[in-house]
Amino acid sequence: MTMHTKTNSDETRAEPDDALAMADWREALQQQMYPVLTRLLQEGFVLPLYVTCVGRNGSMMCGRYDDIDATGLDFIVEASHIEGEAFPLPIHMLVVDQRGAATHVRCDGEDG
Repeated sequence: MTMHTKTNSDETRAEPDDALAMADWREALQQQMYPVLTRLLQEGFVLPLYVTCVGRNGSMMCGRYDDIDATGLDFIVEASHIEGEAFPLPIHMLVVDQRGAATHVRCDGEDG
């Protein structure tokens, strides 16, 4: 996965290995989200991270990435709507940290 980091109104791109329009969309979406969220933490974003993901077909998921005492870092889904049991590419992720710093990440299967 390639990712160039820009914050606020700039765009970040991440090219994934697989499309997310598969039967197990939850696992596939997590495989795209976790590296992005981990990298943002390494770059100075502060927990909790508030995340909104929107797929090409209107599937969406909102939640927070936080340090949970019992499990460690975990993503807690607060709201979701999934069209046709799929989360197809491209997926746009808006990530906002505790301080209000924000970034946009686009996950797609094509270079550019």
